[in-house]
Amino acid sequence: MNKKVKKLNILFLDILTDNQNLKRDINKKIYSGSTYAEEVRKAFGLSISQFSVIDGSKNKLPNPARYSSIVIGGSVEDPTKGKEKPWMKKVYTFIREAYKNKVPIL
Repeated sequence: MNKKVKKLNILFLDILTDNQNLKRDINKKIYSGSTYAEEVRKAFGLSISQFSVIDGSKNKLPNPARYSSIVIGGSVEDPTKGKEKPWMKKVYTFIREAYKNKVPIL
């Protein structure tokens, strides 16, 4: 049995907020200048090469099938149906695509 092992590549999808000043303040106050994503990476015991971070509020979202799994961070935004910001709708599409491709999501 010669099964190819996929390289561990976890995506942290940062959806905290699209307000970059608020994000900076939260990271400064709660994570002492580090970031939520970096603290999650360390808690999981992953190397930098095993962990990617995408800001869901401002970056183009990649193909989720490229990742071993996806960790979705928390958010201070209120995604009330019908009042979602455009970037939130893109994140919803990304999550549906990950699910369709059977990418594990936390």
